Amino acid sequence: MSPMPALQHQPDPERKALDWFSRLRRFQCDEALRQSFAMWCETSANASAYAELERYIEGSAATSTWIGAPRPLSNWPDSSTCGSMTCSGTG
Repeated sequence: MSPMPALQHQPDPERKALDWFSRLRRFQCDEALRQSFAMWCETSANASAYAELERYIEGSAATSTWIGAPRPLSNWPDSSTCGSMTCSGTG
């Protein structure tokens, strides 16, 4: 009996979008990171996952009424460099 081939791990666009969302809002965001993000967004599944995450987070922040609700993304200290990044996608 021959062994089964190892399954190739397929990256989860939703999980990776959350990772990018977090990484782009750090103060260490630099041009290389922004370029990597832009390349990742060239895949339409990735761009869609990131856009969906942004819509969800922005919608949650707008409807949240509890004290300590997240600040709107436009008010983040680093929004001028990375916080305003969005994916345009190609599909």
